[in-house]
Formats: sequence, structure tokens, C-alpha cells
Amino acid sequence: MIYIFGLIPAFIISRVLFWFLRAWPDGFYKILLVHLIALVIASYFGGQGLADHGLRMDLLSSAKVFIFPQAACMVVDTILLYFGRPPLFVMRKKSD
Repeated sequence: MIYIFGLIPAFIISRVLFWFLRAWPDGFYKILLVHLIALVIASYFGGQGLADHGLRMDLLSSAKVFIFPQAACMVVDTILLYFGRPPLFVMRKKSD
């Protein structure tokens, strides 16, 4: 059940990172980098008390909670990349 609640921070953090890196060319390496950084950020804050009902966790234990939701977001973004679409709720940078 806690994995379902991990989808919200995984999705939000990855969208913010995609927004910061919107100038980078779209590709699998960008998706992989964004989701690995998002996993580390979510695991850090999850270990500080946001995960597992307020109990403090170390980084590895918290990563176990967030790895499946982050992987689900990454799979969806990879499928969208395969079909030539940008990740969900991510706008491409306008070129002049």
C-alpha cells in the first residue's frame, strides 16, 4: 500500500527535474538521469520522515519504498519516448 503513496512524490519530483532539463535533447539517457536523481531526492526526504508513517529511515530503506513507483514513472516515460511523445505534463522548450 505504501508504494501507491510513493507515486505522488516520484511523479512530482521527476516532472520538476524534467522542467529544469527541458533544454536537453529528449532521449533515454535524459529519462534515466531524471528518474535516478528523483529516486535519490525522494529517498532522502523519505528517510527524513515522509515515508513509512513518520518513522525515520535510512537512505537504502527509503529507496526500497520509492524504487517501484519511480520505476513505474520511468516505464511510462520510456513508452511515451518510444512513440515520439514528450513525458507527461512536460512542455518542450520553445525555440526562437
